[in-house]
Amino acid sequence: MKKILASLFVLFSIVTFSAEKIAIERIEVKEEKIYLKGQQTPFTGVVEKKYPNGRVEATLEVKDGKLNGKTFVYSEDGKVKKEENYINGLMEGVERGYYPSGKLEFEVTNKNDLRNGIERHYSEDGKLIIEVPYQNDVVTGLVKQYNKDGKLEYETNYVNNKREGLSKKYYPSGKLLSQVIFKNDKEEGLMKGYSEDGKLEMEIPYLHGSVEGLVKRYDENGKVVEQAMYKNGEEVKTK
Repeated sequence: MKKILASLFVLFSIVTFSAEKIAIERIEVKEEKIYLKGQQTPFTGVVEKKYPNGRVEATLEVKDGKLNGKTFVYSEDGKVKKEENYINGLMEGVERGYYPSGKLEFEVTNKNDLRNGIERHYSEDGKLIIEVPYQNDVVTGLVKQYNKDGKLEYETNYVNNKREGLSKKYYPSGKLLSQVIFKNDKEEGLMKGYSEDGKLEMEIPYLHGSVEGLVKRYDENGKVVEQAMYKNGEEVKTK
């Protein structure tokens, strides 16, 4: 499958005590299966790659010529950088990436070699940064981004990898900062900005992702205090 060639150069896996372990230089890929060079039977065992200094860079478990089992990539100091799981050559289960410190950086579940479920990214101090929902490797659903305090900062809906529907930004207090509709990954209609106490402060009209029309700014009493006409994303100067 598509992962085999990439995996052989980025290699990852846990080594079982009973498995045969061989260097990456001794293997080859034929018809999407892994073989020992010169052999006709698909390889079963552990393929290993090392750094120039001799330390293990990565290992990967293989059964009957296909990736099977836990896989790991390591840093030069021996810490796990990434781990995956394969069944019959396809990624299955939880995939995780780690910071150089060893702290979790991201995690996502795979099914049939495709991301399915919520991909979560974390700061190095363990706080959730972003959540991205996947359906068969396609971003579909509500994407959420959080600030350093773990509070929701931004959310927008996705359909087939594109922003579609309502998008909102929030103040650190959790109050609504602005909102706008997306169509086909572009802003469409009136974006509204609010003060932290909920009063309308700004209106910006969009057409196919560009500012188009009369932009207005309001004071705390709801009176228009400033306005400007835009066309194709540029302000129209009046003489």
